[in-house]
Formats: sequence, structure tokens, C-alpha cells
Amino acid sequence: MKESYTIYNTGTGGDEEITDKALIKALKTKVRITWCGEDVYAQAISTGYKPTADEVNTILDRLKRHHDATIGINWDVIDWHISDVIKETK
Repeated sequence: MKESYTIYNTGTGGDEEITDKALIKALKTKVRITWCGEDVYAQAISTGYKPTADEVNTILDRLKRHHDATIGINWDVIDWHISDVIKETK
């Protein structure tokens, strides 16, 4: 039996059934980009703020909860969350 993979609503007017094994493997490939507490801490330190462990965890949580896939997570987004936490501690 030949393996197949279906792409739904491809914009071509309907579903598309893929049977090419190499393409099926490529379509199932995932990419994961990971940001960690060390990134958040180092970025905060570079702005002159030394966050606590709770603040680092808060920032990481906010990065996850407020993630916008059209922007992604980048240094500007991390800075924005760091800035929010700093404002909340004043």
C-alpha cells in the first residue's frame, strides 16, 4: 500500500493528496525555536535591570501567552515584556 498525505484546502480549489515519500517526510518536518530564561535574564541585564527568578518566569510566561505568530518572539518583543515587568515593580 502506497503511503499518502493529504493537504487540506491548499488554495488550489480543494484538497491535495501527496504520494511522494520525500515530500511527505518534508511536510512532516517540524522546526522549534527555543527562548530560555537565560535569554530573558541577559537581555534585562543589558538594559540595566536585574530581574528576580519570579520576574524571569513571568516574562517567559507572557511570551508564551501573548505570542503573535505574525511577529514571533524576538528581542524587541522580549524588551517589551521586560519593560512591562519593570513598570509593574515601581
